[in-house]
Amino acid sequence: MEHTKPESAGARLRRSLRENRLTVAPGAYDPLLARIIERVGFPAVYAGGSGISSAVYGRPDMGLTTMTEMRDVVGNIAGAVSIPVLGDIEQGFGDLINVRRTVREFEAAGLGGVHLEDESGPSKHSHGSVPIPVERMVEKISVACTARTDPDFMIFGRCDGLRSIGMRETLERSRAYVDAGADGLWVLTGNDAEPREMEEIATAFPDIPLIYCWSVRGVECKLSLDQIQSMGFSMVIAPNLMLFGLVAEAIRLLTEVREKGSMADLLDRIASVEVVNDLVGLTEAREFQASLSEPAYVDPARKQWVMSGHGPSR
Repeated sequence: MEHTKPESAGARLRRSLRENRLTVAPGAYDPLLARIIERVGFPAVYAGGSGISSAVYGRPDMGLTTMTEMRDVVGNIAGAVSIPVLGDIEQGFGDLINVRRTVREFEAAGLGGVHLEDESGPSKHSHGSVPIPVERMVEKISVACTARTDPDFMIFGRCDGLRSIGMRETLERSRAYVDAGADGLWVLTGNDAEPREMEEIATAFPDIPLIYCWSVRGVECKLSLDQIQSMGFSMVIAPNLMLFGLVAEAIRLLTEVREKGSMADLLDRIASVEVVNDLVGLTEAREFQASLSEPAYVDPARKQWVMSGHGPSR
């Protein structure tokens, strides 16, 4: 019997970019949030360094989180969903040999692709930074593409130097990244970007998958998905929407509990037990256990554990 090889995460990401008018990937920093993104109907997840550093490790996104710390989190995220995950490998976590290892680790973790940036120091990407020499970044892109074992695993080159080097050199560098093998581009425009700059970037690369950063800060978040798509972008990531939204809601809930001394009035504003049980897999796990000849599960009717032959007879 012939077995069909399962579609790789990279192939799923490429298919999403082909089939969707616009591949929108909200940011997730844990598996539960990734499952919510999938449940709502988005075609992809973005696992960015800022959200993971902030929410998982309680650190600012300033190069303080290690490659293996990031890999472990993004691997858990990718393993929780069937939609592809795009990951953030920053500057490759070191020199060329580190870039090679990082790509292999993130691919093995189940991601569909990563973006590699040309910043020259710790992340300061709200407004970009002075990039490394273009020849060095071209070499990093080449090493990253050679390191992957699945040719469908996507490598996006990210150019962060628009504010320091100008549009002309930014576009020239970005073209060099594509010529070196990058499958797509993310040209960082910064919080003070103007729509005309975004249009110029999209016009320069009509046949290359382009990432648009739908950040909650700056001008970028003001544009609608229809406007972004009409410019020519292929993928939209929303790195920090859920992080900022959940922080705000957590503060509201906890403040109300502290002031009122009760959570009774909040119960209609939080998820139901059934929704959470379903998202975390508890509903399916109980159904599986109940299907066994000697199940081990919580009997909802009797509200007690039934453990194989050790509990009360059913």
